[in-house]
Amino acid sequence: MVLMAAAAVVAKHTPDEVAALVFLDIAVIVVVARLAGMLFQRLRQPAVAGEADAGIALSPSLLGQLP
Repeated sequence: MVLMAAAAVVAKHTPDEVAALVFLDIAVIVVVARLAGMLFQRLRQPAVAGEADAGIALSPSLLGQLP
């Protein structure tokens, strides 16, 4: 199923567009994880817990909503 979805993305976009979308996804993941980590530190919790929660929140179903 995932392979078919990936093939559909590649079929609709040029390789440059696919690379841009991958980098956009990575940037969103890093920024949200860092922000969640900082929030958890302010709550006196380990930053890694916030980063893990952000990773769970940004599951493929949520990231799939991005272009």
